[in-house]
Amino acid sequence: MKSQERKLEGLQSQWGPDLDFYPAGGGTAVIVCPGGAYAMLAPHEGEPVARFFQSEGYPAFVLHYRVAPWHYPAPQMDLMRALCRVKKDYDKVVVAGFSAGAHLAASTALYHEEWTPGIGPDALVLGYPVVSFVEHAHVRCVANLTAGDPVLMEKLSLERHMTADFPPTYFWHTREDASVPVEHAFMLDGALERCGVFHRMDLYDAGRHGLGLARGYEAAAWSREAVKFLRDCGCV
Repeated sequence: MKSQERKLEGLQSQWGPDLDFYPAGGGTAVIVCPGGAYAMLAPHEGEPVARFFQSEGYPAFVLHYRVAPWHYPAPQMDLMRALCRVKKDYDKVVVAGFSAGAHLAASTALYHEEWTPGIGPDALVLGYPVVSFVEHAHVRCVANLTAGDPVLMEKLSLERHMTADFPPTYFWHTREDASVPVEHAFMLDGALERCGVFHRMDLYDAGRHGLGLARGYEAAAWSREAVKFLRDCGCV
């Protein structure tokens, strides 16, 4: 047991202190970005999600990205650095994010060419994503990431800047979400549809914001549906 623990510690140090590693044998890795309104990182949206993907054969990582008082683009830079590291060892990299972590995943996918051309996510899996910073905006996310800068609020309203080369995207939301209204999912769906991006949106009736794996809810089906989507778009 101790030798196995030392081996895991060695793997852990390979990736650095900002990435928790959950090894598996597949060639496509998943980087998990927990939510937390860009103020903290929700534990239930980190390790449990990584272990699910690990159980499906995906090597998984949980990213400990910077939050307030850091502003844009500090979290995005953290994800870009993680992508650069992980892509050296894996054929494809999926980014899975929740709430603000979903916004982090999608904004990095949208603007990655500004920072590291040619290196971006190969697909996204997003749970109850924050999408717009100007319509139905999540006030804490806006304040924590942009400090109220109207130029950044416009730029980070992702539905307004979608492009045809955005990666394949699976996302889900619940109609009962009172923190990040389901309108965010509708805005993302419309933007992806207009740009012809391969995507799928699953909506569930019941469930508060921040369900994570959503055990005990109908929405728990999202994880299996996400894996099917990843296989459909070639991320296996």
